[in-house]
Amino acid sequence: METSKRTVGGVELTVHSVKTIIIGAGAAGLNAAEHLHELGHEDFAIVTDSTGGASADPASAKSAYYRMGMWWDRPDSPTAFADTLAEGGMTHGDLAYVEAVNSIPEFLHLVRNGVPFPRDKYGRYVANGEKNRLASAGPQTSALMAETSLRRVKQNKAKIFNRHQVVALLVDSEDENRTVVGALAVDLLKTSNPAEALVVFNCRNIIMATGGPQALFKHSLYPTNCPCSHAIALKAGAAASNLTETRFGLALTKTRKPLRGNYQFVIPCYYSGSQGGRDRKAFLADYFHATKQIASAIFLKGKHWAFSAPQLQNMGPSLIDIAVYNETAAGRRVFVDFSQNVKGEKIGQFNISQLEPEAREFLEKNTAQEFTPFDRLHRLDPEKIDTLIDHGTDLREPQEITICAEDTFGGLSVNIWWETTVPHLFAVGDLACTHGNPPEGAELNAGQVGGLRAAEYIANNYDQAPRPVDSFMVAAQPELEAEIANMQRYVYGPIEAPSVKAVRNEIQNRTSSCGAMIRSVKALTEATQQARNLYDSLKTDGQQLSRANQFVAAVNNELLCLAQIAFFETIKRCIELGGGSRGAYLILDEHGDANVLSKRGSELRHRNENMGLRNHTLETTLIEDTQFEVRAAPLRPVPEGMLRLQTPAAP
Repeated sequence: METSKRTVGGVELTVHSVKTIIIGAGAAGLNAAEHLHELGHEDFAIVTDSTGGASADPASAKSAYYRMGMWWDRPDSPTAFADTLAEGGMTHGDLAYVEAVNSIPEFLHLVRNGVPFPRDKYGRYVANGEKNRLASAGPQTSALMAETSLRRVKQNKAKIFNRHQVVALLVDSEDENRTVVGALAVDLLKTSNPAEALVVFNCRNIIMATGGPQALFKHSLYPTNCPCSHAIALKAGAAASNLTETRFGLALTKTRKPLRGNYQFVIPCYYSGSQGGRDRKAFLADYFHATKQIASAIFLKGKHWAFSAPQLQNMGPSLIDIAVYNETAAGRRVFVDFSQNVKGEKIGQFNISQLEPEAREFLEKNTAQEFTPFDRLHRLDPEKIDTLIDHGTDLREPQEITICAEDTFGGLSVNIWWETTVPHLFAVGDLACTHGNPPEGAELNAGQVGGLRAAEYIANNYDQAPRPVDSFMVAAQPELEAEIANMQRYVYGPIEAPSVKAVRNEIQNRTSSCGAMIRSVKALTEATQQARNLYDSLKTDGQQLSRANQFVAAVNNELLCLAQIAFFETIKRCIELGGGSRGAYLILDEHGDANVLSKRGSELRHRNENMGLRNHTLETTLIEDTQFEVRAAPLRPVPEGMLRLQTPAAP
């Protein structure tokens, strides 16, 4: 790597010339760095706003790693694995097959790094679920993946530009393929003096590993400071796929801890209150006819954490999500109370012996039959209590909850080497779209396999030295001038413009209202126009900065607003094509073929899923300004000629 100085638009820039940069330092990006080193592609750098990324955040950490089964007396196969990944629809068969083939090597790579996946006395790796595919090293599995990978990357002496955020990709506009040539970043430690904060990377290849677009949502399991990088790739010409697909579920508001598994298996009490916390109401009693129905639905929330449209029927667990949604939409706060059992006027008392068989048998089998949910959780899983205490949360006190965004399975379109539609630009991890609606834990495997494949392709096909600096500056100067002028406009913008915080709140509130769990074409049409109006105003009127270093947040807002338009346009197009309520969201339609039945009666008429759309992905491309083209692209199949092993049923 070589470093030099160049002046553009009156600003002196630091220019680093390097073959490859990796943007992001979560588990997927760090894995790509490891493999580049192993393959002898040493001239690369990691550019990140924080090492470890969202993977290392305790709240957003994932516990499950989904890979091919490794118990040979219960054989699995790549095609069977790929079929499972693809059965949720909107998933290319060739990508699913690549993830299958490489899942065990990448799992064993994590083992070599030191991730403590448990083994039995015979040395077999312990797993559960279908065909023993679901492995776990505990609730912080993804955090351990990032931690051990970072240790290896540092041992390899990889260059890491920490506290740097990429705000634009640079492309050669003279090239008909719009090849990526570099990136513009901000040194976050120098933002108090914007003229000294800009850093340019002159490179042949870019691997983006920046995670999902959770900054779009008011409530998210991702760290609150995570920017959204989808827009910088869209502006560079990359296509996105399946931006409709986001998963939502209940979580503790304070710690962003998802209420899944044992938190729900012990059947805590839900209630709502006014904004001041008074006027306590056992609101679930409005939706269920009996206490044991409520208890059963809460228990099943542990197994089925994410909202799912099919699980609204027959008093299913997703009815709880709807009830919470309605309470918060009415301006009330919702709490979960582990010191109290389920309550409801005139619908019966809570009694473990009278629960539905699945819940009763689980609690009896685990001898978790104490009087309160807290005591049952302490019996069942004291580590969960201790973990929350470490983060200042005591479950003996009521905890506020809300519906949070978790995974977004849509992202940048990639081929079987995780290269986007822009040559030399790769996307790995949650930023890459390789799934429609996958099994739990599949995203961790996808991130590891994607990092491997991108590294392999770059090392074997794109190993050229970076361009001479002067040649690079000629290609990049028009874009650099435009980006610098845009940032200067924010630094020296009018004081009467809306504040950076107000703009971010507007964007997040709009996404949470129209593009989250409950969606309708009417609301989306209005919201899309509002987003365009905001984007236009940001480009003309700017944003009010309370201090100079807020210019980065202002640029992030502009990018986030453009990403919101892309997401809204994709969701609208899905509805126009006849798309209905898939696993994680409800499409409201007064002429729909389904509704929600509860004690309240019939409500929320909606469309069932259009199964025909499972055979396509929705591909979104920026045409100009804020105009996007969204088209339905047929799925690529699992490669022909691959053996489909018929796995015998377990004895």
